[in-house]
Amino acid sequence: MRTGFNFYLSYFKVFEMLETDEEKYEFLKALLYKQFYNEDPEDLSNMVWFAWESQKHSIDKQIKGFENKKGVKLDKEEKPWNIRGTLLSNKSKEKSKSKDKGKSKEKRKEKEKINKKEKVIPGVEEFISYAREKKPNVNTEAVKLKYEAWIANDWKDGNDKEVKNWKTKLLNTLPYLKSSEGSYAVNQNGEKINTSIL
Repeated sequence: MRTGFNFYLSYFKVFEMLETDEEKYEFLKALLYKQFYNEDPEDLSNMVWFAWESQKHSIDKQIKGFENKKGVKLDKEEKPWNIRGTLLSNKSKEKSKSKDKGKSKEKRKEKEKINKKEKVIPGVEEFISYAREKKPNVNTEAVKLKYEAWIANDWKDGNDKEVKNWKTKLLNTLPYLKSSEGSYAVNQNGEKINTSIL
């Protein structure tokens, strides 16, 4: 059973944009049921639907990353409690205990292996600071967006490759990120516009 997930700033921003407490509750409920049981929301109100759709890709990536890492499928039928939040009967608890007993040594070994291979993920400030150290005129927002994209993709790049050494990967990515000054694009009228202010 899943015991937690990363609550991204983008989820909070969308939550804050919703006007009523009912809408906020509806969004949070949909997010929690999706994250823990992979249960798709139904009959969302208009504003909540727009909020949901804006975050759906990120949410789906989180779930896919968890399922792939743990080798399990999240399923609403696997809830360990009933609708009132009461834990299921002792009989079902005993069943799971007896299964777990035999596998406890194996699980410990697996856990040790996972801890050794655990990803090193910096905080966003450290990520941006390192980018600015290596490319002082880099656009901070572009670096932040790159960080959020890797986080949403379970710390994998745009090609779904795991980011093993984030500093090296970022160094290779920096030349493709726009600078704070002197970055231009041409609009439909043929005029130059500074993309660093967009």
